[in-house]
Amino acid sequence: MRLFYIEWLKVSRSRYFKWMMGAWLLTFLIVPLGVDQFLDFLERNGDFMQNELNISPSAFPIFHFSDIWHNLAYVYKLTTVFLCIIVIVNVGQEWEEKTIRQNVIDGMSRMEYFMSKTLLLVGFTIISTLLLFILGMILAATTEQDMSWSAITGNIDFLFGYSLHLFLHLSVAMLFINVFRKVGLTVLLFMAYMYIFEPLILGGFFLYMHHENDWVNYTHFFPLEASWRAVPSIPFQKYLMMYVAPHLDATRVYVALIWTGLIFYFNALLTTKRDLR
Repeated sequence: MRLFYIEWLKVSRSRYFKWMMGAWLLTFLIVPLGVDQFLDFLERNGDFMQNELNISPSAFPIFHFSDIWHNLAYVYKLTTVFLCIIVIVNVGQEWEEKTIRQNVIDGMSRMEYFMSKTLLLVGFTIISTLLLFILGMILAATTEQDMSWSAITGNIDFLFGYSLHLFLHLSVAMLFINVFRKVGLTVLLFMAYMYIFEPLILGGFFLYMHHENDWVNYTHFFPLEASWRAVPSIPFQKYLMMYVAPHLDATRVYVALIWTGLIFYFNALLTTKRDLR
């Protein structure tokens, strides 16, 4: 609790933290409102869809417990980047302004410093998952008839997948800033790796070699890809009569857990052994 309080004192007084958290919370609220407008549209055009397209609005149980945890977990993965940037700026300022060295001089051990940063990641993960759960309960209560415990928890394993995804992503962001130490450079490199290098360059290479030379496609073993796949598939494909896994894939969970352990180790190593100058 002492380490968490120290970390909270650092971030709560930062302007960037307030702005980024505000943007993240705003996104949390906008997404369900947009989906609600979509459902209202379906309701208003129910007769047309039923008669002309032979599609019933009830075929889109987006906010029912059978679908809601997968849907929300998948959509809110897109907001993870806000928290990643917060972590990069937070840890990067410690390196750039030498406050990590001052913390050690003042009596905090390097391992305590590392655990305080890890607690920040854990705090983000718990708060995000809790908000997702509360939001899911509120949205489901407006449409779901069955509010039994078995209905609520039937597909709730997707919340664990979301938690694993978020913590792994934040850990990778922390690893990047521990390696490069410069906030601006790290943000650019992390975004390039997340959106270009791993999914397009590495993913494209293995996909090409798979088609041309029958290579096994190993893209799902990359750290951020493993993080994304902790919550599998695009859930909305089921509304187009495509198969979507009803639960987490154990193999993907194991891969993400292994990467989480490895990156935790490398972050601890860089924080506790690297020169603080």
